[in-house]
Amino acid sequence: MHQINQPRYRNYITFLIIAPILLLIGACSTNEDEEQPNTLDNNQLVEIVTTSNIVGDWIKEIGQDHVSVSSLYPPGVDPHTYTSGPKDAAKIANANLIFNVGAEFESPSLQKLFDNATNTNSARVIDLGKSVDLLEYSDKEKHDDHDDHDDHDDDECDEDDHKDHDDKEKHDDHDDHDCDEDDHKDHDDHSDHDHGEFDPHYWVDPVIAENLITEISHALIEFSPEHREDYERNAENYILELRELHTWINDQVKQIPEEQAVLITTHDSLQYFANRYGFEVLGAVIPDFSTEEEVSPADVKEIIDTIEEHSVPAIFADVNENSSVSRMISQETGATFVGDLHIGSLGALGTETDTYIKLMKKNVRIIVDALT
Repeated sequence: MHQINQPRYRNYITFLIIAPILLLIGACSTNEDEEQPNTLDNNQLVEIVTTSNIVGDWIKEIGQDHVSVSSLYPPGVDPHTYTSGPKDAAKIANANLIFNVGAEFESPSLQKLFDNATNTNSARVIDLGKSVDLLEYSDKEKHDDHDDHDDHDDDECDEDDHKDHDDKEKHDDHDDHDCDEDDHKDHDDHSDHDHGEFDPHYWVDPVIAENLITEISHALIEFSPEHREDYERNAENYILELRELHTWINDQVKQIPEEQAVLITTHDSLQYFANRYGFEVLGAVIPDFSTEEEVSPADVKEIIDTIEEHSVPAIFADVNENSSVSRMISQETGATFVGDLHIGSLGALGTETDTYIKLMKKNVRIIVDALT
């Protein structure tokens, strides 16, 4: 009789017993993975990065104890002049979610960091601007003309190239020109902080903010659905506060005589506010989309003429902007210079502008006082 190899036989029996158990464990693990959209423990915070500290304030209101929010733009800093550094890169690299203002508010260098984070650690980037019906800059045509002028300051550029720059594609193609290479580099560095065709300052409209709170809540729920009830409750409560803010603003601006409900600003940043609450934006001292842009004598004359023609009571500026030209125009025309708005950034912690709602209320009080 053939004898069975005892050790080999026992191994075979052991395999038959263990194999189904291993398959069952694997199946359970697979099901658990499918139910969990993230790899965080229940007590682990969602790491969130945003550029604007105003957006950061919205996210904190919704996420509260479940999120850790890092805003790249510090309080009291002009976002248009901010330069990203290694610390920003480290924050972005560790983020689970990244919230952008969008509409080219962020510089190209920051966009590259966001792209890298998406490719390397699967961070999700949420462009809030895509959920907004964006307004075009009223000075878009003037901006294009201004760029044409800047690109041809060098006398070595051919006169025919000036005509060709009416075509935007030809304007963007620097290879066709004989201007000095350093001038092109200066232009590129300057453009790093310019906005695009659309106005990104949509947060000055609380109704738009309300819609974005819903978008932010959905993004948080999608990433960490175990906290759905908290996110939904927090969003609903904050939306009620925004609606109260909207009603309050409507009541406040009614104090302004209709003929004085006009706005001239240093930087073109109040279009959404004006559209919502019945103001007319007559112009901006800086016709470009960056607070760093040099203002031409023709721009200054145009603003002065507008102020005198419409008897504009005040010129408004963000507290963090360089407003030397606006101050000069104020002295020339007699219009009051009002330079203490907070538009681009929250104030420092503990101040009367350290949250979005407090910031909006202070800005409205300032505007109403200046125009009544």
